[in-house]
Amino acid sequence: SVLASFCSTRRLVMMVGDGVNDAPALATADVGVAVAGAALAMETADITLLDSQLDKLVYCIQMGRSVIRKIKENVIFSLGVKFLVLGFALAGRAALWAAIASDVGAMLLVTLNSMMLLPSHGAKTDLLESEEGTKTALNSDGPYDESDEIEKFNREQKE
Repeated sequence: SVLASFCSTRRLVMMVGDGVNDAPALATADVGVAVAGAALAMETADITLLDSQLDKLVYCIQMGRSVIRKIKENVIFSLGVKFLVLGFALAGRAALWAAIASDVGAMLLVTLNSMMLLPSHGAKTDLLESEEGTKTALNSDGPYDESDEIEKFNREQKE
């Protein structure tokens, strides 16, 4: 088949599908993405999108590339600091406290560098403020009012 010929070459193949007839192709592809559809397709796929917004798939790919880049940065920085302290220690210029301080400092800097991947406070959210002050989230099915969930939770607690 066409998909098998693409998979036989040395490049990655991603298949996006939503039906039962897509399940074999999702299983054959290097990365299978099911878009909220048949249960068989969602079971065979590597990734499942719960709605039909394909821009979330682009976001996942971009975030994955950013994560890989941050991991490489952090490993290179951490190993660089350790080799620098090792060099000083072999030259007789570093004590144990310097090695501990540099290790803890590198760990803190690596953690802070990784936290740059988190969304900022100013990031666009999908929440709207209604006139009554309740938060309404938008999803592919339309508005979702949080007050309905609170009432449902309160009813369940009374039972």
